[in-house]
Amino acid sequence: MRLVKYKLQMNKPSLAKKIEKAFVRLGRELSAATKAESAANIIAEIASELIGWDACYLVLYDPAQGGKPRPLLIMDLLDGVRTLIHSPGPEKLTLNMERAINEDGFLLLHNAPIEVENSYSFGGSRRTVSHLFVPLRSGERTIGVFSIQSYTLNAYNEQSLETFKSLANQCAGALERIWAQEALTEIEARRALLYNASHSISASLELEQLYEIIYQTVLQVMPCDDFVISAYDETRNEIVPLYAIEKKSRLVVEPYYADRGLTTSVIRSGKPYLLNSITEMNDSGIDFVFFTQTEDATQSIIAVPMILYGKSTGMISAQSYHSNAYTKDDQDLLELLAAHAAVAIENARLFAKIQHLADVDALTGIYNRRKFYEAADREFARARRYEEALSAILLDVDDFKKFNDRFGHRAGDFVLQIVIEECKACIRDVDILARHGGEEFVILLTKVDLKNALIVAERLRVRVEHADLEAAKKFLEQAAVSGAENETLRVSVSVGVAELDESCANIDILVDHADRAMYAAKNKGRNTVVAWNDVEKI
Repeated sequence: MRLVKYKLQMNKPSLAKKIEKAFVRLGRELSAATKAESAANIIAEIASELIGWDACYLVLYDPAQGGKPRPLLIMDLLDGVRTLIHSPGPEKLTLNMERAINEDGFLLLHNAPIEVENSYSFGGSRRTVSHLFVPLRSGERTIGVFSIQSYTLNAYNEQSLETFKSLANQCAGALERIWAQEALTEIEARRALLYNASHSISASLELEQLYEIIYQTVLQVMPCDDFVISAYDETRNEIVPLYAIEKKSRLVVEPYYADRGLTTSVIRSGKPYLLNSITEMNDSGIDFVFFTQTEDATQSIIAVPMILYGKSTGMISAQSYHSNAYTKDDQDLLELLAAHAAVAIENARLFAKIQHLADVDALTGIYNRRKFYEAADREFARARRYEEALSAILLDVDDFKKFNDRFGHRAGDFVLQIVIEECKACIRDVDILARHGGEEFVILLTKVDLKNALIVAERLRVRVEHADLEAAKKFLEQAAVSGAENETLRVSVSVGVAELDESCANIDILVDHADRAMYAAKNKGRNTVVAWNDVEKI
C-alpha cells in the first residue's frame, strides 16, 4: 500500500449562512472539474469545513451496472497529517456501504475501535470510532457512497448526518456528469481499439493468428486472466476449445461432449453470461468444465456467443481472478468483438479448407505432388544447413494396370488407399508422404540415414504384400467381375531408396535417385527394395 502526504484545509463547522456559502463554492468548483478524483477532493474539503473528519472515503458504484466499487478518494490521519491512501479498495461493497444505500445514510458510533475483515477494509490498521455514511444519488440513480470518520468518541450527531446528506445531494449530480463523461471517454477509447482490431481480425485468414489477435484485443479492453474461444461441432455434438489461456499459458484441450460446461450453456441459450462472484457461478446452474487439475482461481466470468447466420457457432469468454470484474459495458464490447470474430473464424476456416483441398490428393487424402515439393524443399534446405540426414523412398504398385483391368478401377482405388494406410503405419508424423503420380508414392524421411531408410522401406514392402484386400471384393461384385470372388487379391510394391549426399544439389535430384532405384527394383523382378548406391551393381 503506497502512502502520499496530502494536506487538506481544516475548518470548524460554520453557521447556516456559511453552509450555504460553502455549497455555492462547491457548485462553482465542481462545474469546472473534469476528473472524478479531483471532484472527490473538492467534496472532501467542503466536508472538512462543514463537519470535520480524520478519515474519509468516496467510492463510485452503480448497483444497476454492478462491477467493483471504484474508490475516488481514500484518506486517513497518519502522524497528525491527512494522508492520501493508494489502495484498490474492497472487491465488493462493504456491509456499511450496502446499509448506506438501503437506509439512505446512517450515523454509527462505537465506544472503542472494532476489527474489520480485510476484504472489507481499505487497508488501514487503525479503526475509527465515529462514522457517517451516505449514498450519493442523482435523481433515482445511486452512483456511490461517501463516508467521513473520526477517531474521537461521539464526534458526530444527527445534525451532522443531515448536513452530510445535504452535501451528498449537492454534489451527486456533478459527480454523475463527470463519471458519465469519463465512462463515455473510456468506452469510446475501447471501441476505437475494437474498431482498429476488427480490421486485423477481418484481414487474417490464418486461424492461429486470428485467435491471438482476438485474445490480445480482449486484454486491451477488459480484465482478462483466463480466456477461451470454443466452437460447437454440430455433427458430433462436441465442444471444441480452439484457443485457451489459463494463468497466461496456452492450453491444449481435447473436445468434449456438449452435455455440460459454460460453452454448452452459451450455445444452447444463445445468450451471454455475466457472473461476478463464486455465488453467482454456483447459482447459475452451469456444470463447469475445468481444463486443468489445479485449483480454479476464477472469480468473475463474462461469456458471449459467436452467432453466424442466426445460429450459435461458438463462444468467447474472458475470466478474472477478482470478483465484480465485469460490467454491462464489458459484455457489450465482447458481444461486438464476437460478432466480428464469428465471421472471421468462418472465413479463415473455409480458406483453410480450400487450402487443404489444394494441397492433398482427393483419393488418398495425402499431399499431392505440388505440396510435397513445397514441403520437401524446406526439409532439404534444413538438412543441408544443419548437416542432417535425409532420405527419400519412392514406391510403385506392381502391375497396377493389370489389376485395374481385371478387377475394375473402384477396386484399384481401394487398393491404393490400403497401400497408403500401410505406408502411414511405417513412418512418423514428421515424415512427408505424398502421391507422386498414378500409383506412385513418395516418402521423405527427415533425420534418417540410408541404413534406417532401407529398414523402413522393407517393412513397408512386407506390410503391403501381406495386406488384407478381401474388403475390395465388394467392388468386384458391384462391377460383376466374372470369377473374381474365388481369387485371392494380392498386390506388391517396388521400392527405391536414396540418401542425401554431395551429388544432390536440390530435392529433385534426391527424388530422382530414389526413382531410378525404384525402376531398378522393378527390373530386378518387382516386390523388392533397391538402394540408389546399388543401382549400378544390378
